Amino acid sequence: MNSNNIEIKFEAKNNQSVAYDGNNAIGRCKFARLKGQWVITLTDVEKEYGGQGIGKQLVLKVIDEA
Repeated sequence: MNSNNIEIKFEAKNNQSVAYDGNNAIGRCKFARLKGQWVITLTDVEKEYGGQGIGKQLVLKVIDEA
């Protein structure tokens, strides 16, 4: 799979950033809001999309929004 078509979206109401390949969610970075801080609790990318830096992009999206 090619990460050129991947779109990273921030979904504030669900406390997460999500990677989409078209309409398919292929990764996510979830966080919790604790005492004024955001704590990342999970970063997951579908195995076939591994090694393309998508997980890093998901984390950076959360950091940018924090």
